[in-house]
Amino acid sequence: MSRIKKFTLKNFFVFLVLLALSILIVFLGVYYFSSSIYDTKLKEIKTKIEFNAKSIESLTASLEQKTTELADFGSMMHVISDKFTKEELDKIFSTYLVKSFLTFSDAMGGGIWFEPHSILKNEKYYGPYVFREKNEVKFTWDLSTAEYNYHGWDWYEMALPKNHNRTIKRDKLYYWSAPYKDGAGSGALMITVDAFMYDKNKNIIGISTVDWGLNDMLKYIEESRPTIQTHSFLIDNESSLVLLNTINPTSIMQKFSDDAVLKSIVNDKKERTVNVGNKQFQVLFIQTSNKMTYGILTPTEELMVEQNSAILISILITIVLTSLFYFIYINVITKLQQIIKDKTETLVDSLNNIQERQQKISILLDNAGQGFLTFDKNFKIDDEYSRECIKLLGENIASEDVATLLFQDKIKQEFFKSTLLDAQNESMEIKRNAYLSLLPAVIILNKRAIKLEYKILEDGNFMLILTNVSSQKRLENKIKKEQEVFKMIVSIVSETQIFYDTKDEYLKFINSLDTLINDKKSIQENLSDIYRAIHTFKGAFSQLYMEDVVQVLHNIESEIAELSKENEQNSDRLRELLNSTDLRTSFEASLTLVKDVLGVEFLDSHNFVKIDLSNIQSLQEKIAKVFSQKGMASIECQDILTQVQTLSGTKLYALLKPYIALVSQLATRFEKEIYELGIDGDVNLVAPEKIKPFIKSLMHVFRNSIDHGIELPEERLELEKDEKGTIVCKFEQVENSLKIIISDDGIGIDVEKIKEKLQSQDIDTTNLTHEEFYNFIFENEFTTKAVVTDISGRGVGMSVVKAELDKLGGTVDIKSEKNVGTTFMFVLPL
Repeated sequence: MSRIKKFTLKNFFVFLVLLALSILIVFLGVYYFSSSIYDTKLKEIKTKIEFNAKSIESLTASLEQKTTELADFGSMMHVISDKFTKEELDKIFSTYLVKSFLTFSDAMGGGIWFEPHSILKNEKYYGPYVFREKNEVKFTWDLSTAEYNYHGWDWYEMALPKNHNRTIKRDKLYYWSAPYKDGAGSGALMITVDAFMYDKNKNIIGISTVDWGLNDMLKYIEESRPTIQTHSFLIDNESSLVLLNTINPTSIMQKFSDDAVLKSIVNDKKERTVNVGNKQFQVLFIQTSNKMTYGILTPTEELMVEQNSAILISILITIVLTSLFYFIYINVITKLQQIIKDKTETLVDSLNNIQERQQKISILLDNAGQGFLTFDKNFKIDDEYSRECIKLLGENIASEDVATLLFQDKIKQEFFKSTLLDAQNESMEIKRNAYLSLLPAVIILNKRAIKLEYKILEDGNFMLILTNVSSQKRLENKIKKEQEVFKMIVSIVSETQIFYDTKDEYLKFINSLDTLINDKKSIQENLSDIYRAIHTFKGAFSQLYMEDVVQVLHNIESEIAELSKENEQNSDRLRELLNSTDLRTSFEASLTLVKDVLGVEFLDSHNFVKIDLSNIQSLQEKIAKVFSQKGMASIECQDILTQVQTLSGTKLYALLKPYIALVSQLATRFEKEIYELGIDGDVNLVAPEKIKPFIKSLMHVFRNSIDHGIELPEERLELEKDEKGTIVCKFEQVENSLKIIISDDGIGIDVEKIKEKLQSQDIDTTNLTHEEFYNFIFENEFTTKAVVTDISGRGVGMSVVKAELDKLGGTVDIKSEKNVGTTFMFVLPL
């Protein structure tokens, strides 16, 4: 290397210029760098505040949800309370509360509190309550006493004051108490949330409560701080009480206005700095949606530590830069090689930094719990993709066709590709988004539910984000299943007689499958008999919301329908089909659910005394014989015989009453509006045992009235009808016959549709009258519907009605008028 040039005055001035330039460059760099550090720190603190606030809001939301569940259960039980004894109600409430709180560890306790005499006329205090003690949930009635008188406590009157009219709803859905310390001995901070229970007339009948222990949440907030010297505070806005204040613990459970620091922060309502002692703190706080103020105080000096370090480093950098500039200046020629080497090293450092940043981004994407990948216009996956993609799509997916990995069906693959290309070629963003919305949002891949998000990149390529939402789908399915079970339980409790009868008949049916096939009958006759029986059971179980059993019966119906199309000469295939069909498992699983909720006593007890029918008939004969010998008046004899006869039969009104709920249920499923089914007849009229199967078959008539008869609300308005339809059922005994009339004000029977169906079957309709057309609706497998559902479309229901009617030797008369309605009059000999 050559000799360094002599230091001259000129070199001195150059040195000063270079020094000034270095100071300017470093000053600007340090200024922006230190500001970035400070802003980054504040952003981290804000993020922590927002996260903790969301945690608080999530907890309060879950408490409100749990309170709503308790209130809904209490309201439901009030509606059906007259069906249970007090002991049964006590057991149901205690069992429900314990099971409910076993899976809800955030609450310290909760209860369902009724207004005086609202659920049991003789019970003024009825407030079942559970509490958590040593990680166990315990039940108690100790709070349902005159000594405790929960109706007078502040937590009860907070939500339901004594002077409030119970027929008027309260202003809010939930009422939160002020924070308080547990009076039971633990001293833990607590808050109570109340919700309201209503009777079927929407009158308030009490409240439900959940007690929330705050200690765990406060401990979590206190420990979850962004820096070592950070302090946290939490204030309940409605009561103004301090729940947490790590900088001044003595202020807890006092008004925040008594603490000078908190008072100045809350009253200013903005981000600022405060002085505590000889320290300055940066204050950031947030108002949560559940009316709490949560904030963090961070020492200013802690935020400035890295800034001070940056200033010190800048001084050193200034010295180094100045020396380097001067050294370069005086050694331009002799140090040229060294300069190139330095530049090369700088470039390497830059490349290393870029590589390091890329690695950090890769780590971030790999740990985001989502799959990220890009692919080109040929749908070939690029070499770089996140680790989650390997879990969802498999290894070595680079250069693979993304459509082939996502979809097995060729049509779906082509649709995926064409839609993405159409979206890419669209310049208007709104149209582009419309194309992307056509693509599947969730797919099932390798038994996982995968959520898909699509991005069109600026370079013309595509980005796909994959998220495994299987656990979310399982949770949604679990909630849906629990709702279905709840509907089933309420239906069964409301219609116990139907449940008991259907259960017994179905058990008898599946226990006698081997004897159902009569070899003396043709295969088609056997098919029709079994088909109608299964169809009737399906309707009964649908009425009770026993959907699992309904689905099994619907499937076996489909198999029998297919079998009926084949040219079988004997019943062997039918016998084989019945033997291979499991009609028991789903039914017993549903009974297990009923037993778990309502108890084995409910399942096994029919709440009536069984009397052998032959004994009653023998008693009737003896009474008639005695009266005949004594010469007593026939009217008195007939009266006594009628009373005895009631022992062997069920009231006809009681058999028809469950159809009120069925009609309402079917109207909802068909999205139609209808008034409550009206039933008119002598409530004391006894239904002979022989007509019970026919009465049960009437479900098909009501289903047809809803499905084919009553129009949709908008269609009824166009016809200038009431948007709600009307169905009426009347019955009366005329001499030795029973008349049952079912009428609706719907669209009437469409004769043209029946004619088209008959003509498609090569049946001559030239000389048929309207009444003859009507009779075809009773033919087996005759239907005008194009689509089969689990509710209707088989063409079996009305044939079941006709079969039962024929067994009794009865008749039917049908009257129908277009846009006016249809009336069925059934006459049964007694």
